[in-house]
Amino acid sequence: MATVHPNLHNPLVSFMRQPKIYIRLPSSGEYWPDNSLTVSENGEYPVYSMTAKDELMLKIPDAVMSGQAVVEVIQHCMPNIKNAWMVPSIDLDVILIAIRLATYGEQMTTPITIGEDTLDYSVDLRIVMDNLQQQITWDPVVCINDDLTVFVRPMNYKQMSEGAIKTFETQKILQLVNNDKMPEDDKLAAFKDSFNKLTDITIGVVQSSIYRIDSSQGSTENL
Repeated sequence: MATVHPNLHNPLVSFMRQPKIYIRLPSSGEYWPDNSLTVSENGEYPVYSMTAKDELMLKIPDAVMSGQAVVEVIQHCMPNIKNAWMVPSIDLDVILIAIRLATYGEQMTTPITIGEDTLDYSVDLRIVMDNLQQQITWDPVVCINDDLTVFVRPMNYKQMSEGAIKTFETQKILQLVNNDKMPEDDKLAAFKDSFNKLTDITIGVVQSSIYRIDSSQGSTENL
C-alpha cells in the first residue's frame, strides 16, 4: 500500500521552510568520505536559513569552541551534508557564507576603524561567495623532486577544530609563562611543554594531509 506524504494535503506547505539559495562546492564533492555528503546530480546544493534554535546554538560558548555548534548548524541548513565534521577546508568558507546569506540576506555590515572613527562597512556576500567559488582550487600533487611526488588532501573541519583547540590551550600556557610570580624553572618547563605541543600540532597537520607518496621505488599509502 502506497504511503501518502503528510505535506501533500497540508494547506500550510507553502509556508514551510524552503531552500533560499543553491550553491556549488569548490571541491565538487571530492575529498568527502563515504556517507558524509549526499552528492547532487547537478552539482548544486540547497541551503536553508537558520532557525531560532540554530542561532541559540551559536551563542553557547562551549559548543562553538568544540565545533559542535557549527556542525549542527551546517547539517540543519544543508541537509545534503550528513557529517559536517568531514567538510573539507576548501568548502567550509563557502558553506558558512551561504548560510549567512540565506539567513540574513545579501548585505553584511561590519565595523571598521579609521583613526579614531568607527564606520559601518557593507559587504555584498554574493560577490564574496562568487569569488570564492571561482578562485578556490586544490592541486593534490606536490613534486618534491624528479624522484618524489607527494599527494595531499585538504584538512576537514574536525581536524581544523582539534588543531584550534590544542593551539588555544597552548596559548593559555604561554600566557602563564609571562606571569612574573612564576618560578623560572616552572616557566622553562611550561615553555618547553608548549613548544613540544605546537610542534606535534604542526606535524599532525602535515601527516593528516598526505595520503600517498610516489617514488622511483614505488608508491605507498601506508603513512
